[in-house]
Amino acid sequence: MRNLAEGYIGQEKLAQGVSDAWDKIVSAYKRGTIYQARVNAVGSNHGDGQVEGHGLILWIDRVKGVIPFKESLLKTPGDIRDIVGQIVAFKVKDIDEHRQTFMASRREALEQMAGVTWRTIAPGQVRVAAARAVTKYRVIVDIGGITVPIPAREVSYYWVDDVRDYFSIGDTFDVKVIEVDQENKKVSVSTRALQSDPWLDEPEKLPSKGQRVLGAVAAVKEGAGIYINVEPGFVCFYGQRRHGYVRHAKGDRLLVEVREVDCEKRRLLVNLIERRNRSYGNSAAI
Repeated sequence: MRNLAEGYIGQEKLAQGVSDAWDKIVSAYKRGTIYQARVNAVGSNHGDGQVEGHGLILWIDRVKGVIPFKESLLKTPGDIRDIVGQIVAFKVKDIDEHRQTFMASRREALEQMAGVTWRTIAPGQVRVAAARAVTKYRVIVDIGGITVPIPAREVSYYWVDDVRDYFSIGDTFDVKVIEVDQENKKVSVSTRALQSDPWLDEPEKLPSKGQRVLGAVAAVKEGAGIYINVEPGFVCFYGQRRHGYVRHAKGDRLLVEVREVDCEKRRLLVNLIERRNRSYGNSAAI
């Protein structure tokens, strides 16, 4: 099972949910190592001795811990809401032997991890990323304590209309490091770079003029046209300004005929032949 918090890989990573959880917490506290666990809840925990105040609540077996909000590096209510259910890295800052509870800091863990990452990260590497926020146009990931945005264009060779179709908060996946700017502390990464480029690696699969191919509508641009994804990674464009308005929905399956191959823009211009029902495969003439 691959549970990697904050895109973290290292010898100090400890497993969550083992029977001797308290011994592991005490060991991490004494050694100053990084631990990881799932956030079970957020809120106030008054009357719990040293585990008081508002923060992220962690349960590891029957061991309870809290990461105070000021130590969580979460900035908005949305960030706090979305972190529930996710695995986070932290350093144990204080323990209560009698109650078997602890206080922790995600901030210190990420700072330690980021220091290691900045010393070792380089273009061309493959790193593990953990999705922390996903919008239509990008996914924000943690890579060893470093926060990095991945724009839609770097997700896939297909046309990506909505990044949320590809990633969810908490997902872990590999990325390729494209560029590292140590001076300005910026990193660019890509999942597309780990995929086969159909225009370069599989030119024999490129449809030719006049060929009919089956695709799926990836995006509808009102007044402009529709983008259609075709295996194994080609993008077709059907311009509605030229051919008149035809109503389509994202996900529709279409049979198209290639009328032009645009290698510079990496897309195929097509004519529509028929629309095929998404659920039943029925055909309808266009």
